[in-house]
Parts: sequence; structure tokens; C-alpha cells
Amino acid sequence: MTVSLVPESFDIVYAGAFIHLFHKKISIQILAQFYKLLRDHGILFINTTVHEVSAGEFLQKTDFDGEFKRFRRHWSEEELRGALEDANFHILRRLYREVRQKRWVGFICEKSA
Repeated sequence: MTVSLVPESFDIVYAGAFIHLFHKKISIQILAQFYKLLRDHGILFINTTVHEVSAGEFLQKTDFDGEFKRFRRHWSEEELRGALEDANFHILRRLYREVRQKRWVGFICEKSA
């Protein structure tokens, strides 16, 4: 959040497996930063695992060696869609994928003018 990047300097922002690493309040701020960085009609790709119940907790990372814990936010699809729309993104497409028994949702969004 403290990196100085030129506003409206990107055509595309890719945020794969990223938004779930932050508390909701910070995630909302990140979406606002993405909006500022994109040029008019710029594209945001964002995805995360989808959950029935929204929550956040510190969990052990199971696909790493050692005992590494990290914060993990569980987004419902509706909650993430709402956060994107509240940040003035127009959702162009939703994508679904299952990886290692986890359901992922991805959104391709356009910066609304």
C-alpha cells in the first residue's frame, strides 16, 4: 500500500490468489488502489477460493514444508462480487475452477469510467 506507482498507468492488473491474504478492510483498500492504477476501461483479474461463510483466521499452510501459518480470508462469492462492484468495477465474466478439492472463483472486471 505504500509503493508509489503512477495512477492510471496500467492496462491490466493480475491479482491471482492474492485478495484472500488480507483482512476485509485492507482488501477493500487494495481494490481501491487497483482502481486508481488502471487506465480507463482497464482490466482486473482477481480470484480466490470461494466459501459458503465469510471469515478470516490464521491457518497452517498445508502445501509447504514446516509449520508456516498465515492469515487466510474466506470470501463468499457474493461478498467478493459486492466488494468489486462497490469499488466501481464492472464484472465482465466469472470463472470457476476446482483445484485440489477447493472451488475457485475468478472475476474479469473492467474499470468503470
